[in-house]
Amino acid sequence: MTDETDLPKGTERRKHRRAGIRLEAVLRGETPDRDASIEVVNFSVGGFLCFIDRPLELMTKLGVHFQFPPFGDEDARDVTAVSLVVRCEATDGPRFRLAACFIDMEPGCRDHVRKYVEWYHRTHDDTAELEARETA
Repeated sequence: MTDETDLPKGTERRKHRRAGIRLEAVLRGETPDRDASIEVVNFSVGGFLCFIDRPLELMTKLGVHFQFPPFGDEDARDVTAVSLVVRCEATDGPRFRLAACFIDMEPGCRDHVRKYVEWYHRTHDDTAELEARETA
């Protein structure tokens, strides 16, 4: 069995293919004063990467609400899910880079995200895929 640390540098370790997307979203806290606005930079059916103005603890459970823009033959759609913080690190600026995995999402929302990722990779060149990986 190969250990993940034995993989060559640059090898993709994610289970789900990501797509670049710029979305404003809202993380739902336990109370409205704990809500936070985020800027999503890439997305998959397994999770997302975003920038946030404050650090969050690893394993923090989050409700998240995304407004997906229209794409291809699909209309704009709200996507709501529950996620878990798996990484939160400081950047050179005032924001933090946060990665989260989804732990609960309605099948219709999951299907919409999957369609977006497929559409994205059909309509964008290899450079866009590389950019989505590099922002992770």
